[in-house]
Amino acid sequence: MGLSRIISCAKLEILDYLKQNTSCKRLELEKHVLHQLSFREKKDGTIIEKPMPIDGLAFILAYKELEAEGQIKIERPKDVPSPMTDFNTLFFS
Repeated sequence: MGLSRIISCAKLEILDYLKQNTSCKRLELEKHVLHQLSFREKKDGTIIEKPMPIDGLAFILAYKELEAEGQIKIERPKDVPSPMTDFNTLFFS
């Protein structure tokens, strides 16, 4: 699976999670999205859980794209400059 496809999946997971929860901290959202992205399909059709480093990159790129597109809002703590985030950053749908 290529990076663009993983980013698309991460975007969908972010939007779905924020629909259900309205707002959450980055750590909570990141854990959920990375868990969902970690499932892989093997050639024989079985599903395995295999986290990969590229999932973290896809999460970051996905939320930055969603923020730029205006689909989500991010409220950063006062000491965290945009476009950076920390685990206490709030995400809104």
